[in-house]
Amino acid sequence: DREAAMRGLHAALRPGALLAVTEALPDPDYQSRRTVRRLAEQAGFEFSRVRGNGLAFTMVFRKPG
Repeated sequence: DREAAMRGLHAALRPGALLAVTEALPDPDYQSRRTVRRLAEQAGFEFSRVRGNGLAFTMVFRKPG
């Protein structure tokens, strides 16, 4: 359950903490940038930055507070 996992990460991190999510093909569980951002923002994270391309990227989010 991707949504529950992201909520769990949000609950575990202290305010101001950063979360980095890396996705790379050919991982069979690869998630697109759009999906990763949606999941993180729905859990309460704020988007910070992204590096990479559609084949491999790292997105960084911050827990507000």
